[in-house]
Amino acid sequence: MGMRQILLIDGDTESREKTRQHLLSRGAAVSAQPGAEDLDTLLAGQRFDLVVCALDLPQDNGFSVTARVRMNSHAGVILIAADSNRDDRLLALTVGADHVISRPVDLRELDMLIDNLQRRLQMLGDASSDRASDQGPQRPAHWVFDPAQWTLCPPAGESIQLSLAEYIVLGRLLDQPGEPVRRDELLRVLDRQDVRVFSRNLDMVISRLRRKAARAGAVSLPVMAARGIGYVFTGRVVVV
Repeated sequence: MGMRQILLIDGDTESREKTRQHLLSRGAAVSAQPGAEDLDTLLAGQRFDLVVCALDLPQDNGFSVTARVRMNSHAGVILIAADSNRDDRLLALTVGADHVISRPVDLRELDMLIDNLQRRLQMLGDASSDRASDQGPQRPAHWVFDPAQWTLCPPAGESIQLSLAEYIVLGRLLDQPGEPVRRDELLRVLDRQDVRVFSRNLDMVISRLRRKAARAGAVSLPVMAARGIGYVFTGRVVVV
């Protein structure tokens, strides 16, 4: 097994221990946790190659964990879903999970996913190293939101000046990056600020913001539609 440092988060004690023992038998160093309360501390103190996390946690969820991993680490992410709910799977992939597998965990399937993910991340790492050596220093690969200036700056490109509606919607999404915000909640926030936006026009606010990002030189604005829910900001972001 190429991935040596694995963080396993699962509130199901039996499943967590079974998976932990299997990964240990494959030669991995495993930090097994029942919840994500210490996630930020763990990510800051240790480099993990992979995070395997249950979608449903006692005081958190796999969507939030995935977003926090994506903002603080280059680790792969595999989520464990209790059922085959299609919308949950699509949302997990939208916020940045690499794979979603069902309970009970098929350990052979997990092995294959880990091996495939390891090969893909290795190829991406090699390609990134080649580009870095060819192009010299790179800008940080995160977006920067400045509430005081009403601006959003992409990882590569010019700063974007936000309208009032764009500022309010984006600010609410960035209150919980990586987690979907319901459409009706976004409309309530707009209404509290006396910005009258009909439900069908909320999509237009996002569309205008995407066009601004494209004109500013960004590859793509990481605001995704969470089917049946609302919108989610899936990129790495720093709020200054």
